[in-house]
Amino acid sequence: MSTTHDIAFPAPRHDPLLPSPAYAAHRAETPVARVRLASGQSVWLVTGYHDVRTVLADARFSSEILRPGFPQIQAAAPTSVPPAAFMVLDPPAHTRYRAPLIGEFTTRRIAALEPRIRSIVESQAEVLAKEPRPADLVELFALPVPSLVICELLGVPYEKAEFFQSRSQVVLSRVAGTEEVDRANQDLFDLIAAVVETKRAHPGDDVLSRLIAHESAFTLDEIVTVAVVLLTAGHETTANMISLGVLRLLHEPEIWQSLARGTRDSGPVVEELLRLLTVVQSGVPRVATEDVMLSGTLIRAGEGVIALLAGGNHDPAVFGAPERIHPERVAPRHLAFGYGLHLCLGHTLARAELRVVFETLPRLFPNMRLPRDGAPPLFADGAFVYGVEGLNVEW
Repeated sequence: MSTTHDIAFPAPRHDPLLPSPAYAAHRAETPVARVRLASGQSVWLVTGYHDVRTVLADARFSSEILRPGFPQIQAAAPTSVPPAAFMVLDPPAHTRYRAPLIGEFTTRRIAALEPRIRSIVESQAEVLAKEPRPADLVELFALPVPSLVICELLGVPYEKAEFFQSRSQVVLSRVAGTEEVDRANQDLFDLIAAVVETKRAHPGDDVLSRLIAHESAFTLDEIVTVAVVLLTAGHETTANMISLGVLRLLHEPEIWQSLARGTRDSGPVVEELLRLLTVVQSGVPRVATEDVMLSGTLIRAGEGVIALLAGGNHDPAVFGAPERIHPERVAPRHLAFGYGLHLCLGHTLARAELRVVFETLPRLFPNMRLPRDGAPPLFADGAFVYGVEGLNVEW
C-alpha cells in the first residue's frame, strides 16, 4: 500500500556520493509512494529494482512530456517539444528518430572509435599533468574528454565545446527558469544549425554528415534537434561520472592501486561506479495512460510516476551491500542507463570512455589524492544530472 501523505522530492542527500536514505525507507516501507515535487505536483515515486524496470518497459507508462499529469521535475515547464526530441516521445515517433541512430552506437562502431578515445584521454591526462597542483580535474580532464569524444563522433568543431557545455548545463538544470532554458535551447539549436550548413558543403565521416545524407527522411530542424539531444546527453553524464568516479575511488585506495598496477580490469569497476553513483539523480518521469497495479498500489490513468534509477540500483534485494563497490559482484544489470525502449542510446560509448579513463588515470597518476587542505568539492544538487562542479586533486 502507498503512503497517504506526500513527501517532498527530491530528498536531500546525507552523503554526497550516495542517494538519500529516504529512498531506502520508501523502498522498504512503501515501494510505490506519493511524493510532492517543487512545483506542488503530486506524483508516484517507484524505488524498487523490479518496479523501476516495469515502469520503464511497460507501454502503459508514457514518455510524452506534454501529456497531462506528466511529472514536471524541472522548474521550467515545457510548453512545446521539437518533433525530433525522441527522448520524450513514444513509438512510433520515438522509433522513427531513434532507429537510424542505433547503427552509430553499435559495439563494433564504438570499438573502431576506441583508439581515438584512448588518444583523447591520454592527451588530456598530459594536460592535467602539466598543471600546477592542486589542479581542477573537472575543468582539465572530466569535461574535455567526453566533449572531445562527442564532438568527434558528431562532427562538431571542438572550439564550440565550451559554449555547448555552458548551454547544456542550463538545459539540464532543475532550477533554471523557463526563459533561461528556452534561450539555452535556442543557442544550441543555432550552433548545430550553423554546423549543419557547413557540412552540407563539406561532409565528413561523422554522424551529422550521415544524417544530412538522409535529409529526405528528416527535415533540417529534425536533424538539428537530434544532434542537440545527442550533444547534450553525450557529454554531461559522462563528465560527471568521471569526476564522481575519481572522487569515489580516491576513497578506495586498494581498488585505485590495483587499477594502477594493471592487475584489475577497469570494466567491472566502471559498472559498479555507474550503479553506485547513478548520476541521473531525479529518476525517469513517466505518466500512466491507463490504470496499472504496481506492488499492490493502483496507479490511475493520468497520474505521474518517477522511476528512481538510484532506488533500483541500491535495492539490497538485488545488490547486496549496495553502498559498497564490489567489482566482482554477480547481479542483474544495473539501471544507470535506464531500461527498455528508452535505454540510453550512447551507453556503449559511455562505457568505452569510462573504461579507458579508469585504466589510464590510475596508471599515470597512481598517487592521486584529494588536497589535505582546501575547500571541499561543490556538488551540483540542482542539476538533473548529478556531479561535481570542481574537484581539486594532487599527485
